Amino acid sequence: MAEEGHASRRAASAPARLLPAVAASVLLTGCATATDEDLQAVEARLDRVESALAAGPDGDELTSRLVTVEDRLDELTASLDTDELAERTEATDTQLAELVDTLTVMDEELSILSDQLDDVEGELATALSDLRSVVDGVRGGLDEVRADNDELRALIITVRDRLDRCQADGSC
Repeated sequence: MAEEGHASRRAASAPARLLPAVAASVLLTGCATATDEDLQAVEARLDRVESALAAGPDGDELTSRLVTVEDRLDELTASLDTDELAERTEATDTQLAELVDTLTVMDEELSILSDQLDDVEGELATALSDLRSVVDGVRGGLDEVRADNDELRALIITVRDRLDRCQADGSC
């Protein structure tokens, strides 16, 4: 059966069948309303296609390569040991099951860690709020101390002024 497939592929090369169809399609499409410039462009394009096809491997070479690849594929298919493949498949299935189990455990651990992180974040938010309250209290106390300090300075200035006046008129 494989030989029939090889023979049918050898019947005609793809480039040889494709060139007349491409040429006819291009010419028919272009000739309906074509000017001389259009026809020259079509001829140039057709020349490039022919050159590209001529430069590439011929149909026999491509067919030979295809047959070689198919033969090699047949050899590889024949060399496969179904018992070995079954063992490998079973081993792979076992490894995948172990991997799924490991990933499940990791997912559970991540869930626990995520919950713990949420708890810690809540505690940190509470502690930060408490700290802000303390800082606000300290700032308020500092403002009071500054106000008291300003009052004391004003009082000291008043006492100095009175003392200076008292000493100046000698009534002290």
